[in-house]
Order: sequence, then C-alpha cells, then structure tokens
Amino acid sequence: MDGEETNIDNVITQELNSDVLPPKKKRVLPWVLAVLVLALLGGGGYYYWTTTPEYSLKMIAKAIKHHDLPTFEKYVDIESVSTRAVDQLCEVAINDPEEIQNELADGLIEMFKPQLVKVVNKEVKSFVEKGSVETDASQDKEDPVVVKDLLNKAKDQSMQVVGTKYVKKEGNIAIVGLEIKVPGYDKNLVADLKMRDMGNYWQLAELSSLGDVINESKRLEKAKLDKLNQPIVEKIDKALALGSVTLIRNSDDWGWDDSITFSADAHLNGTVAVNEIQAQLNVKAIEGGLLLNEDLVFQGNWTPGTSIPLTWSKEINPFIDSDQLLFETPTEQLSIDIQPQLIKFADGSELKLLDELP
Repeated sequence: MDGEETNIDNVITQELNSDVLPPKKKRVLPWVLAVLVLALLGGGGYYYWTTTPEYSLKMIAKAIKHHDLPTFEKYVDIESVSTRAVDQLCEVAINDPEEIQNELADGLIEMFKPQLVKVVNKEVKSFVEKGSVETDASQDKEDPVVVKDLLNKAKDQSMQVVGTKYVKKEGNIAIVGLEIKVPGYDKNLVADLKMRDMGNYWQLAELSSLGDVINESKRLEKAKLDKLNQPIVEKIDKALALGSVTLIRNSDDWGWDDSITFSADAHLNGTVAVNEIQAQLNVKAIEGGLLLNEDLVFQGNWTPGTSIPLTWSKEINPFIDSDQLLFETPTEQLSIDIQPQLIKFADGSELKLLDELP
C-alpha cells in the first residue's frame, strides 16, 4: 500500500510540474512569482491529510492546475504574501552592495511599495487564472519607473522543486522548507514558507526567506560566472594590460559644473589591431558602499604592441548623494577598479566575458 501511495505521489508531482508550468520559453517568472509557484507545486503530491500544511500545499497546487482562483485565495493570503514579498524585494534592492545607494532612490522605493504590491498581487492572480503572466501594455506604461526596475531586478530563472526539506510547527504557525534546484547552480536553495492555522486547514501567509533566497542565488550565480569566465579573463589579460587608474577632479567657482575624470594607460600585447575595448568601472568608498558603476566603451584603430590612453569623464550631479560622495571623498579613501569586459579585434574576432549563465 505504501508503495502504491508513493507511486501515486510521483505521478501527481510529475503531472503538476509538466502541466502547470508553461513551455520552456515562457517558464520564466519574477522571483516573487517563481518562488511562490514553486512553493505551491512543491507540496503537490506528498500527503493527503486534510489538516496539515502539506495538504494545503497540495490543494494550492490543484487550484493552480485547474485555474481555480477561489480555492487558491482560500489557501493563500495573496495580499499578505505580496506585501511581505515586496518588503523583502525592496530591502534587497536598498541593501544591495552591487548597486549604487542614495537616499532619494531609497525614498522612491518606499513610496511606491503599495503600487508594487498591487502589481505583484495582480500577476499572481493572472498566473492562477491563465497559467501565465501577461504584461498589460497600457498599464505597463503607467507604472512608475521604480516599480519596473524592481520587477526587472527579480532575476528570471527556470527552477524545479526537489521536495519538502522540513516542516516546523510552533503554535498556529508552521514553517515549510521547500528545496529548489536552479539549473547552473552548484547547490540547491531552500525557501521557507510561513503558513498559519485556520482551524481545519492551513493558509500560506508569507515567503519568509525570499530575500535570503535572492541573495544566495546571486552569490551562486556570480561564483558560477566567475568560474566560466576565468579562461576568458586570462586571455584578455594577455591581450591587454591596464595600468593604475588616475582620478582628476574638475570644479568651477560656483560648484555647479563639477566633474571627475578617470584615465588609465592600456598596453596592447597581441598581434592583431584592436578596434574596441569595453570595460566596467567600479568605485567604492573604503568605508562605505558603491559610488559609481559604469560601462565604458572606447573605440579606435590601435596597433598591437603600443600603449593607448583610456579616458572617461563624468559630470557630478549635486542632487545625487553618490555623486557628491564620489567628488568629495579623498582619493586614498576610494577603491577604484576597472575590468575589461570585451575586446574587438580588427580581424572580426573578439574576447568577451559572459554576463549571465548560459
């Protein structure tokens, strides 16, 4: 009997994973939706006890499969899930060490939280009813830029559920740990789902570790990218040797026309002429966050075996915190890093770093 139930569980899980998710090209959702949907599918075929968190997950999965929004809304507090997900997304955005921080942008993020909650809420319902998330073009044009940027920051992934790793109950609250496999990563992620006891069933209330899942996924992705890019980095370093970066501040008497200039000498070590160099410039305060992140493009017709100056200037906006800090912080308190990303040669060949996992 146990063997039969296990076989039935496997069939249900396979059926859900194959039928609920759209084709590969469409099976790409923002992290909020991806973790939510996977969370719901994860409990799909494991247990049948009607008063357990696992059973509620099974009912949620069935609601998605049959596009049954009323049942879905019974077992998922969509407003609560969306609100807490947005809170965590905003926290990730504000505290991201790879993003330029400034109080104005952080304030705008906080201002648009309620609207972003509505967007996430709408997309969740759309997925349940239609099996996919479709952007309404007219509505999209009305959404604030900050909302769009945050949704775009939720890295799109194709993921699959490994299973339920643990269930921890404390009073009327249960935490279900869902193990998720992301293609290309060297380890699985675990997303915590907070569920509340509604008497004779459990309701999903929060994706409580969404922020941790996003941060860990970014760390794993960077580690994988660094590993894949290492052979390309070695080839780029052989073809191009960059000297140290020099920083020059320019200012007028009124302080309204401040600018900063970066320059570095590049020596071309190869045997083929170079037509283009693309590089990424990062400037951090040693005791602070990221102040500048720029993609630089230099074009020319440079002979191999020669040295060329690479120069780039930036105007300082007095109303942007990071610009002001960049201009005012002493050079010795700054960490300046410039990394070549692409070299295009005159013969049509190129060396290019991967910017995302293949």
